[in-house]
Amino acid sequence: MKRQIFYMACVISCVFMCITIIMWLATFTQDPLEHCVSIADGFHIGVCSNFDTLGSIVFFNNRDYGPYRGSLISEPDKKIEWNSWGIYYRYFKWDKTTLWTLMVSLWYPTIIFSILPICCLFVRRIPRKAKSDKMLN
Repeated sequence: MKRQIFYMACVISCVFMCITIIMWLATFTQDPLEHCVSIADGFHIGVCSNFDTLGSIVFFNNRDYGPYRGSLISEPDKKIEWNSWGIYYRYFKWDKTTLWTLMVSLWYPTIIFSILPICCLFVRRIPRKAKSDKMLN
């Protein structure tokens, strides 16, 4: 029973890994400004290509402006920037407007969703003891 649950988790993880690969392929053709999923009025998700990573899943708040990717904007009242280890975050606040963007490299879900399938390959190589071996001991 435990092995069946483990194998089912491996299959689900493998499916998510395939979805991540499809998202990576979509980064070459899709623009997150035009093709995004709107979860709420101020929360949208899309994919975009980066020149230094596999591609990114993008979370942003302003569908009219799209995700911020380094274009010139007026000096904001408040500004937070962070770009490290495949995670890119920008937050700008003016009197009446807020603009934020979070990009996470697709390497993260690819690595996370590949862990269980790789473990499954190693577990399958370990031979299961036959029931007759248990009865003899």
